[in-house]
Amino acid sequence: MNVAEAIIRAPRKGLVEELGRLAGVQRIASSSDGPFQRITLYTGVGVSLDGRVQDLVGQDNLEQFVSREPTLEEAYISILN
Repeated sequence: MNVAEAIIRAPRKGLVEELGRLAGVQRIASSSDGPFQRITLYTGVGVSLDGRVQDLVGQDNLEQFVSREPTLEEAYISILN
């Protein structure tokens, strides 16, 4: 499993659903992060969402984007699901 986190400056209706339909996305979570929206995308191993998320969200609307390995907690939860 890989994890991609995007912090969005100006959230728009339906964005989470659009990101959830990207090929390779297994699970998605969304939360408020102050004035921003944090979207966490969980994908299969080797799946890269970098360019696709930036295209969908818009570079000017993207405060931060990182791809990373899952935390131990995230890996454990994925095993349980």
